[in-house]
Amino acid sequence: MINNRAIGEAIVFIENSLYEPIAACDVAKAVSYSYYHFHRYFQAIMGETIGSYIRTRRLTQAAWDLVHSEKKILDIGVSLYFETAESFTRAFKDRYDMTPTEYRKNGIDVLIGNRPPAQISDNIC
Repeated sequence: MINNRAIGEAIVFIENSLYEPIAACDVAKAVSYSYYHFHRYFQAIMGETIGSYIRTRRLTQAAWDLVHSEKKILDIGVSLYFETAESFTRAFKDRYDMTPTEYRKNGIDVLIGNRPPAQISDNIC
């Protein structure tokens, strides 16, 4: 049985490889397990496939880069291994319900959810 330490090591490997070409089999190899067994275990524990997790993390990194850097949108997408501007925009819109350009214009509020400030009540239990 694969232990949870391998999942942690896989996540660290993915985090360190977001700007490099990686595939699910590379992740399994990095934690010294067969692709077949590790892929099934990762999906059972994390609730998504390794490939889906990598894609989600890359989109999250792209969102951070859009708000915190001056890089061109195309450069962000290409650096995170989206093959074309269209594929990056489509994937980003599917994940965040807006284009990368709209996301950048909205800034940090989108990242934290546009919540109103908390109201402090005088009624303390």
